[in-house]
Amino acid sequence: LGRNDRLFIDSISISFQYLVGGPTSEKTTLLDLSTPAAAGFLAGNPTGHDSDGTGSGAGFSQITSMASLGPWTYVSTLYTIKKLNAETGEVTTFAGDSAWAGSCVEGVSGADVRFVQIFDLATDGRYLYVSEDCPGTAGHIRRLDLATGASTTLATGSYLRGDIEIAPNGDILV
Repeated sequence: LGRNDRLFIDSISISFQYLVGGPTSEKTTLLDLSTPAAAGFLAGNPTGHDSDGTGSGAGFSQITSMASLGPWTYVSTLYTIKKLNAETGEVTTFAGDSAWAGSCVEGVSGADVRFVQIFDLATDGRYLYVSEDCPGTAGHIRRLDLATGASTTLATGSYLRGDIEIAPNGDILV
């Protein structure tokens, strides 16, 4: 990996994102690590655009974080959270809109939620927690229901930009 390339590893998959001819032309590949002897390609293509699909028919742009739960890996880009089925390689948009460049918006479903810049993801098995930057209000911690994608802002403040973890007792660590 080069100086501007990124590598994310979790218990189910590895993602490496690398530049192919310039900062706007990146390729992202997700590999399955659940069975090391059979590790192989899961999803991604060289277009550098967010797109739903299966295998190379799916795309990720500027991956910022990943969180896994069972066969699902949630992959965040700047404006979206993708849901990757590690068993089939199918990628769908869980929340957000890759064409959005506005402000942070709450929603009653993942299709209604909008992000400006996602930093990190974590899950407790019921919710997906998102650390993000929202212009005008600094950092946000939002909770998204894994069943519906509905979002709730839990906290705001400049100190909330960055890593997020869920402690064994359920506390949210920022």
